[in-house]
Amino acid sequence: MPGQCSRRYPRPVRAATVADVDGYPEYRRRPDGATAQKRIAGGQTVTIDSSWVIPYNPFLLRTFDCHINVEVCTAISAVKYLYKYIFKGPDQVTITTDADDNATIDEITDYLKARYVSPCEAVGRILNCQLHGLYPSVHALDIHLEGQHRVVFDPDNEGDALNRLESAQDNSKLLASFALCSSDLVATADLTYATVPARYTWDSRSKQWKRRSQARAQGQVGRIYYAPFSSGEKYYLRRLLHIVTCPKSFADLRTFEGVQYNTFREACAARGLIADDQEWHHCLEEASQIQTGSALRHLFSTIVLNHEVQDIQSLYDHHHVALADDCRRRLLRRGISNPSNERILSLSRALIRETMLKIQPTFDFTGFPVLPSDPEFSADINDLPSVVQDELSYDRVAQLAFAQQAYSSLNEEQRTVFNEITTAIQTETPAVFFLDGPGGSGKTYVENAILAHVRGHEQVALAIASSGIAALMLEGGRTAHNRFKIPFTIHSDSIRSIRAQSGDAALLRQAKLIIWDEAPMQHRHVVEAVDRLLKDIRQDQSPFGGIIMLFSGDWRQTLPIIRGASDADVLAACLHKSAFWASIKILRLTVNQRVLANNQLVSPQTQAFLTAYNEWVMHVGNGTQESDEYKNIGIPEWLRINDDEPTKLINAVYGDHATTAEDRERYWSRRAILHARNIDVDDTNTHVLGMISGQVKVVHSADRALTPDGDSHPGFPPETLATINPSGMPPHQLAVKVGTPVMLLRNLDPSHGLCNGTRLLLTHIGNKVMEAKILTGASKHKGKSVFIPRIRNRSGDGVLPFILDRLQYPLKLCFAMTINKSQGQSIHRVGIDLRYPAFAHGQLYVALSRTTDPSTVRCLLPKGHTATPNIVLKAALAHTNTAAP
Repeated sequence: MPGQCSRRYPRPVRAATVADVDGYPEYRRRPDGATAQKRIAGGQTVTIDSSWVIPYNPFLLRTFDCHINVEVCTAISAVKYLYKYIFKGPDQVTITTDADDNATIDEITDYLKARYVSPCEAVGRILNCQLHGLYPSVHALDIHLEGQHRVVFDPDNEGDALNRLESAQDNSKLLASFALCSSDLVATADLTYATVPARYTWDSRSKQWKRRSQARAQGQVGRIYYAPFSSGEKYYLRRLLHIVTCPKSFADLRTFEGVQYNTFREACAARGLIADDQEWHHCLEEASQIQTGSALRHLFSTIVLNHEVQDIQSLYDHHHVALADDCRRRLLRRGISNPSNERILSLSRALIRETMLKIQPTFDFTGFPVLPSDPEFSADINDLPSVVQDELSYDRVAQLAFAQQAYSSLNEEQRTVFNEITTAIQTETPAVFFLDGPGGSGKTYVENAILAHVRGHEQVALAIASSGIAALMLEGGRTAHNRFKIPFTIHSDSIRSIRAQSGDAALLRQAKLIIWDEAPMQHRHVVEAVDRLLKDIRQDQSPFGGIIMLFSGDWRQTLPIIRGASDADVLAACLHKSAFWASIKILRLTVNQRVLANNQLVSPQTQAFLTAYNEWVMHVGNGTQESDEYKNIGIPEWLRINDDEPTKLINAVYGDHATTAEDRERYWSRRAILHARNIDVDDTNTHVLGMISGQVKVVHSADRALTPDGDSHPGFPPETLATINPSGMPPHQLAVKVGTPVMLLRNLDPSHGLCNGTRLLLTHIGNKVMEAKILTGASKHKGKSVFIPRIRNRSGDGVLPFILDRLQYPLKLCFAMTINKSQGQSIHRVGIDLRYPAFAHGQLYVALSRTTDPSTVRCLLPKGHTATPNIVLKAALAHTNTAAP
């Protein structure tokens, strides 16, 4: 670049550290920092400031008394290069020795190969210092198919060859591991072939594994030689050797749940380590044993929409009878006596298409192999709703009754909001509102009352939320990405994704009101894209195409989550940075209805306690609670548990699980432990699972590494992929029990209450499908039984140096969850782990405000600590202090 040296100095000054497009850090360089004068080549004097400073680590600088450039390795290629660089050896040169000018020159000249030894290296070698090392050491493990291990023998001595085979003189490490597991079932119960070197050493003379002594307790890392996919059965054998514990033979490796399979591939498929269409056949077969047609059609639609099913027609043909299980009864209830089999199947196919459109309204049936319903029986499907009809199908009388009942119970602030919005709709005055209020102020309640009022007058009102959990709390709620078909990767000028002639476009043209809850956590680019979409579809250049918009949320809670972003980047992504914010009218709710309702049921002493707790939490959220110079705030003694391990906190929340009189669904839905980090969530979930009685079922995923183009990435073997657990993706090894609570990690079907964050109770664990009851969300969904199949989960762009494709149940144990995941949920008994403190805006406030009963909240801090950091970006709150004009 002009004005820069070959190393790109001086670098640009910036107020905060950010990640560039490739993930490398652009460090903070203050423009008003210290400067110095330096004379450079040519006698020129230049001013040196922070833009010239090479990245450094103060500790390394002082320890080694020399400069060490510190950067971040963001790709596997960098790690591979550095590893090779360490072992490549010194610089070398080939030289020749020539005689004096007067000496005779031989025809053949001596060549010497020499190496350069710097003073530093010379001192290190003279003092016998260790120049490099590898810790822990790696033990290479051979792999071969049955009867294909290497045997060394004398071809002229047949007797010796037979003797060597029979006496296992040429026993392979793999065969020796089988013998080890057979001889000591207890000690090897949890060992796989790859983990044998951690506890045993290989005796090359006796060809046996021998137990490590206590003095050499630190074992090696086992690495099985790589077998490419093209090696066939050897590839699948290698997959099993990383999974199966205590294998005693090749036949043992091919056995799963009492069934011995003919090939290693079949055994891998049975364990879920690979995926093909047989998985979906087994999934539907399992489900058909315990549920009827409606649930099976939903499961079939989920499979087709979330997977690359190779032969959809075959999948339908094999299960068409089960998929139409309830259609005969449906036709009989409509007065159609003795319906033919063709008519029953026709209705079934129509209902499948209806279900698929509810899950994914933009699905294109062009080329879809399953035929539509027969035109001969079109009368059977005339009452099936379209997208617009679905929004107009609410019971008018029931909606008006609910709106009137709700209005009578609203407080003065809530009535002001209700009247403001409904008046704008009646007068058809385009307006954009923002409803600001803390948790417990009744935002959702008044929004549902407004929705019911509009729908009761046979008008279209759309309920939108930025998260799946928030969407479930609104009647007819959908996530913004689902309703507006917004891609998850979006930028400032993203274009619309809804066709002008589609049913969704027709719905948006008829809409009178859109309510968008949890708006503060949505990136403003998403909202701006919706603004452009509505202007285009409605041919109206008013904000949001002239629709009455009601955004709502609490700015004290989570703001837009951007990977690697600075505080400045987060603030720039907030909704109030959009151009239309200046025209927004801000409405406020300040009365905590939750506390007010409790005050009417409890003693004056408890009323004072609830009020004091609520006021303290509000000070935490506003950043006005007294703190020290490091923004640490004190945690009241009655809230605090001090320990370095989570056991006391776990017992405070779940210690009564075996003796409680509450039914299981109520018990698990009203408790949770909150952590700032996913790694702590996983540890707590594993701990609590061990406390619960029942047999553990372990389900493994089928993992692939893909390039951005969708091709297979060859650089990452399956055992490496198994160790990776990106945020928001299910683990490779999912351990569950019947009766345990799990959280859904994907928006499978919001219309059935299946959103990202929905908590469920497992009632059946099959090999290819799980059944569960919904624990949280809208009351109309709670208690419903649903099927959850394995689906494809993919990591986002830039998260890894490849795309991780994981076929797994989109579930995770939820005895514990992250603080961010808890937003929008009400929990009776809450444990908050602050050993690793909240690290982002609003996290501590969100954690403290989840409870419906403050007396059951407990915060875990390290021993000797009484305070914890409270991160609040006050710049995100300042604009809400005064109403916009």
